[in-house]
This record gives sequence, C-alpha cells and structure tokens, in this order.
Amino acid sequence: MADQQFRIVFIADNKKYLSRIARTVDYVEASKQDLDVHSKFTLFSYEDGTIALKADNGKFLYCDANDNNRIKVGLDDSSDTRCKFTMQAQEEGSVAIGFKNSWWAIAAVNDVKYVAATSPDQVSFTVNIEPVE
Repeated sequence: MADQQFRIVFIADNKKYLSRIARTVDYVEASKQDLDVHSKFTLFSYEDGTIALKADNGKFLYCDANDNNRIKVGLDDSSDTRCKFTMQAQEEGSVAIGFKNSWWAIAAVNDVKYVAATSPDQVSFTVNIEPVE
C-alpha cells in the first residue's frame, strides 16, 4: 500500500512533456508540446523508498526488459517489480528516475523520443509535483 500519492508532470530536456502515447502498446514518450491529461501521472511513494507511477488510464508504468528497457503503460498491479522505480532529487525542480542499475533517459528511434531505463548516469527531468487530495 502506498504511503503517499502525488500528481507529477515530467518535462524532458527537449522541453516536451512526457506523455502516454498509444501505439501498438502505450509507450511513455517525450513528445507533447502542451500539457494534457495523458501527461499527468499519479506518483505513489512507498516506505521502502520506491515509487510507482500510474497513467491517466489507471495502468501503471513499467520497464519492459524485452523491449530495450522502454517505459510502457499497462500493468494493473504496482507490486510488480517492473513498476518499482527510485526517484533521486537533482537540482531544484528536477529529479532522476531509476530502475535497478539504470536511469530513465530519452532514446530516439526514428525521431520518436521514447523513455527507456538505459542510462548508466542520472538524467534529470524537470518536474511539477502536487499532493493528491
């Protein structure tokens, strides 16, 4: 059970919002110029220091090891280890998101800016975090 819930919005270094994008599966991409419902995630914070992120469709973000560690949306249960991330504060107003021994980064594939847990170094995302009431 989550200790706290927050609403979080991420902005990548390309100045685009991270958003749930429906393709053959729902990917998380740094592609939205304007903030919309698909760019707002619910952050669940746990006592063990991990977090889980839920998209607007009620599904949790997860790291897909079978697809180049891309971050996707689609799991129902946040207790799945693929949904457990860490969050490290960076400069004021930014965070890095970790998964196991990697950090979220932007991976460009055919001009699509996918989010994937592939970086050995921390990559900062600007964030706006608000409590869920």
